[in-house]
Amino acid sequence: MSTRSRKTRKKKSGTEMENVVEEDMFYSKLSEPHLISHILSFLPTRDAVRTSVLSKKWLDNWTFITKLDFDDGLYHDSYGLRICTHCKSRVHHDFYVSNKVGSDDLTLCGSCSNSEDALYNGGNSLSFSDLTKVKAIGVTYKQSFVKFVYHALLFTKNNNSSISSMLERFSLVINNHYDVDHLNIWISCILNRRVKNLKIHSSVHNLPFSASTSKSLLNSTQLEELELVLSSFTTINVPSNSVHFGHLKHLKLSGIDFTIDHSCDYLTLRLPVLKKFEISNCEWSSRKDVFVDASLLENISIQQDLSELQGKSIKFNALYLKEFNYCGYGISQQINLSGCSFMPYASVKIILKQCENNISETRCFYFQLFQHFHQMKCIKLEGLEFLTQTKEDVYPVSALPVFANLSHMELGVVTIEVIFSLLQNSPVLKTLVLALKETPKFAKELLNFAVVPDCLTSALQIVNFEKVKGDEQELFLAEFLLKNGKMLERMSFSLSNQKLAKAKAMKEFKEKLHSFKKGHSFGYLEFSCDSVT
Repeated sequence: MSTRSRKTRKKKSGTEMENVVEEDMFYSKLSEPHLISHILSFLPTRDAVRTSVLSKKWLDNWTFITKLDFDDGLYHDSYGLRICTHCKSRVHHDFYVSNKVGSDDLTLCGSCSNSEDALYNGGNSLSFSDLTKVKAIGVTYKQSFVKFVYHALLFTKNNNSSISSMLERFSLVINNHYDVDHLNIWISCILNRRVKNLKIHSSVHNLPFSASTSKSLLNSTQLEELELVLSSFTTINVPSNSVHFGHLKHLKLSGIDFTIDHSCDYLTLRLPVLKKFEISNCEWSSRKDVFVDASLLENISIQQDLSELQGKSIKFNALYLKEFNYCGYGISQQINLSGCSFMPYASVKIILKQCENNISETRCFYFQLFQHFHQMKCIKLEGLEFLTQTKEDVYPVSALPVFANLSHMELGVVTIEVIFSLLQNSPVLKTLVLALKETPKFAKELLNFAVVPDCLTSALQIVNFEKVKGDEQELFLAEFLLKNGKMLERMSFSLSNQKLAKAKAMKEFKEKLHSFKKGHSFGYLEFSCDSVT
């Protein structure tokens, strides 16, 4: 018995030894600089650098990281920048505090320190003599941030000079004004290190790329993701009529001004493996076209919040589009999708904004764009209230194309004429979502003489009313759809708030709905709330 016990103990001891050996091997591997640097690459660069104080062995581990992330917003907190208690703005200059009991947490900027409302402080009336001036250190954190970026670029470059150690990602987020020369030097340095993922965000900075920085960017053959999101127009000089990014898969640009050489009539972006294309408020030389040659492109997203953007048009060549999104005025740059093929399950979302002085141009843009979507199965539309039935109009609602394959449609702000025209032109529509922020005004008699769309008698199964207010027009439209929807199975109403659900008017609304005549296949009415107020 004792012999077996000793054997058992020996076995256990052996297992423990194996565990110790495995643990030693784990920590031995973990001590390898390149493995640790790989782990540190997932941290913000500032935090990765902080690990150098752990031990002498860790002193240089951060210099092998292949992902650099810089955000000057982090330095606000590090250097104790205050928030003004009254106006809630960041205090970059001298500020004032109070040591008076009950208001010791008060911080006021220079302008608010002279404000009677600010000094009142929720009932604790203060005077200027109760405040103590504190010297701010706003300049210091900016200088420190600049030095930190330079040091990080220098030390990581020295330890990642081999071809196998190219930079995976560089992210720069800046919320304050810096010398443009610094920014150009940083970007050029990163581009010369064959970075794969480049992301630059700026909320306040006008960042014109120098000629050398523009050249480095346009010659970056290793880029796989490029994201430039800037608050004001940043100039990028394009010396030739063609730019080629052989590895780029995701392109996101905002606030970019492409200055095309005067000798070129157009600019071609050759992006053979691009999957996602996003631009917001970008422009290029007037009266010139931009061609996007991206045969594998799947997603296009365009935003034009500004009514005046230079550039004649943007044309796409893509074979496998899955999604197209547009939001804007539709009066600056034309969009040409004639060289595109959509996948069978592709979807389209369009939000049009009105510009009072250019409604005819917006209408023209809309009808030309819509000619590309006649084969879509899913469409989301908003902002079509400017479309009319006027015979004098060059583009009346009746000129909308027929959507032979459309099975799902969501409508935002529209008129009753647009709703019926779209239903008339969607013979196989199965689901209709009416997310109407404002219910279109119309007389009930209009529905009495309306031609019943084919989809109501043969295809439409589900109707969803969103943001319901319980008004007469919603009731008129619901009655028409219930009465004529021969294949209708379900109609749901999502109320705008919980208070409305308990109102007497909504109770009457529901009673009238239940009393309406319904098709033989109809299943049930459904009610829910969007939010609780």
